[in-house]
Amino acid sequence: MPITADPSRWPVWPPCDPAIERSIQEAWRSGQWGRYHSDLAAELTRIIQDRYDVSHVRLCCSGTMAVESALRGVGVGRGDEVVVAAYDYPGNLRCIELLEATPVLVDVECNGVTICPASLRQLDRPGIKAVLFSHLYGQLADVQSLRQICQDRGWMMIEDACQVPGAGWIEGDAFRPVGTYSDVATLSFGGSKPLTCGSGGAVVTRDDRIAARIRSYAERPSDTFGLSPLQCAALIPQWPTLATMDDHRRESVRRLIQLDWQSIGVRIVQQNWTDLRTSYYKLAMAVSDPIQRADLRHQMSAIGITLGEGYRSSHRMSQRRVHKPLSLANAATLADQIVLMDHRYLLAEEVAERVGQFVRGHS
Repeated sequence: MPITADPSRWPVWPPCDPAIERSIQEAWRSGQWGRYHSDLAAELTRIIQDRYDVSHVRLCCSGTMAVESALRGVGVGRGDEVVVAAYDYPGNLRCIELLEATPVLVDVECNGVTICPASLRQLDRPGIKAVLFSHLYGQLADVQSLRQICQDRGWMMIEDACQVPGAGWIEGDAFRPVGTYSDVATLSFGGSKPLTCGSGGAVVTRDDRIAARIRSYAERPSDTFGLSPLQCAALIPQWPTLATMDDHRRESVRRLIQLDWQSIGVRIVQQNWTDLRTSYYKLAMAVSDPIQRADLRHQMSAIGITLGEGYRSSHRMSQRRVHKPLSLANAATLADQIVLMDHRYLLAEEVAERVGQFVRGHS
């Protein structure tokens, strides 16, 4: 996929790919762009079904709508409780509240960013209906441990894979993509995501009952929250290049990790598992406190890199809105330390060299 650079010579996103332009033009010429039930939606659905080996795919207008639909699909409603990490995408918690259920907060992994199975295992609450967890910043949650806990407790398992569409686990000679260990999983095609059509998402599941509940909610009788044919046309040509783009991002991260970050008080957040193939939407770095984070963001802006701050932790939320039965110390610390590099910078051929010069100049 061709990559266009900004004035600072960093790649821009979304990509200016001629294949995307041709696909959209063909949708216009064929008239598919103006149809309720387009061939393009059917083709995109087949691509996602094949990719994640699922029988049901529901295209929708955003990743957040996908999460809400997944919650409805597993039967979450008024009076239920849903477990979520105290550090996670805030929209997930709001979806739980929208359905008049109550979030139950658990901690994240020590020195990590994903839900902690040991924290989850401590919960013993009869009102819990489901566990909603995310893969964040190229870090994959420990899905096998989570799955065992959910099976033992009779909880439904909802996997937010919105940041990592190309990630998964290597099992012998096979590759098992994210979303295939859970009862239902979600994808996002938002404007900054590795697969993008401006705004969009999908829900994937093998469970006929979950799919039926989502279908009954979304079809009134037309698809209330669907993707447009033009959005489908933009997405279809991006799937064949996803693996190559992910390879490029992973190689950039491998080279960035080798820099002497410790000399400037920065730690790259990473997993040392050998059996996974991750996907980077953001690269997470940890600093000592918000002051150092602000300084680092300002300093790196001088070389054209805009760093983000990450999410706020939910550990300070009122007990009227959430239940907090356990320690959330890791999430509280994480919220003050995380700084994020967008995946578009990882697509630059010389990212390690340019960032390396910055690190050496500030050590």
